[in-house]
Amino acid sequence: MNDSKTPSVFISYSWDNDTHKAWVRYLAEQLRLNGVDARLDQWYVKPGGSFTQFMEAEVASADYVLIVCTSTYAKKSNAREGGVGYEQQIVSGQLMSGIPREKFIPIIRTGEREVGDDCAIPNHFLGIYTINFCEDAEFKASLEQLLRFLFDRPEVAPPPLGIRPLLETIRETRPTPKRIIGKDGAELVLIPAGEFQMGSDDFNNTKPVHTVHINAFYMDVYPVTNAQYRKFIEATERPEPHYWNDKKLNQLNQPVVDVTWYDAMAYAEWAEKRLPTEAEWEKAARGGLEGKKYPWGDEEPDEKMANYDDNESGTTPVDKYPSNSYGLHDMAGNVYEWCLDEYQEDFYKTSPKNNPLVGGNLSECLTNYKEIDTPRVLRGGSWLDNPSPLRVALRVSYLPDGWRYYWGFRCVSPRCP
Repeated sequence: MNDSKTPSVFISYSWDNDTHKAWVRYLAEQLRLNGVDARLDQWYVKPGGSFTQFMEAEVASADYVLIVCTSTYAKKSNAREGGVGYEQQIVSGQLMSGIPREKFIPIIRTGEREVGDDCAIPNHFLGIYTINFCEDAEFKASLEQLLRFLFDRPEVAPPPLGIRPLLETIRETRPTPKRIIGKDGAELVLIPAGEFQMGSDDFNNTKPVHTVHINAFYMDVYPVTNAQYRKFIEATERPEPHYWNDKKLNQLNQPVVDVTWYDAMAYAEWAEKRLPTEAEWEKAARGGLEGKKYPWGDEEPDEKMANYDDNESGTTPVDKYPSNSYGLHDMAGNVYEWCLDEYQEDFYKTSPKNNPLVGGNLSECLTNYKEIDTPRVLRGGSWLDNPSPLRVALRVSYLPDGWRYYWGFRCVSPRCP
């Protein structure tokens, strides 16, 4: 049935009492108000008319037969008693002749669904789908459910069929969460796949500006904190950072500092994540803004935007300053952040477009990081720096065993962790 055709519905019920007859009539009225040709004996059988002939004709001609189930109706139906019993003989005959069972719609008004003394459903309709119109159900919601069936407009429709795939390219589609929680308890946010303009014409090692495409990935919302790093130390017995007991730097919600690139790589490995590539870091820091100096745009920073220029005399809690449009905090200031890449000053001149990484392929870098001794990239500026290093394009570097009390890191995870 669809919206272009008016469905006709014959209503089969038992005359339990006047209240029940009135409710059935009300149901029929609501169906007619909503475009259904509801057929009811109370309206169409005139004095002297034949109930049996009316029932036979209506059951045969209706698109659907609505069976109002009560315990009384079920008992009369099963015993083939009275008009209800005769209706059920007609229904049984229709079923035996091959009429689809879907033509008959049981709705429960009173009684139980399960077999027993108070069962409302006739024997030959047990175990099939019913609609609940009992007093504890909301009439409007039940009516909507019935109308959706009559007009073939399900609340949840099946998705369209895709193209038949090759066996080696079987498809799976599932919603991608915008945020996830990592093994270390850190919240990560989804950075969408896409192109962006990487670099700047303002510094020698950020030229030329070039187009880069990055696959989607998740990034820690905040730099790794002292609280998170403490769990790592306790789990792995790794040495504490040099400034671990400095009260200006060691509060639980402040970023961990004095970590080498090796420390950061070991933490990421333990947390089942990794460090971001330089390109991933810059795409995330830009937050979808093209050609801007800072994560928030071209406006010069002030004390409300970031921790820089020694205005706090130390690191600050990672959630103190506003996030960029991707939901990432401290992408400018507070601490420099280690990246995965080897530092090459002129790399942008020959950079590949898709997911660039300097210094070997990703798998080799992650597997053999303890053997690496070439300089690594740091990004984002720190609490000691003037505004220039806070710019999203600026690149600095140091050897992987270096550490400072203004260097930290954050991690990333693939799109499907």
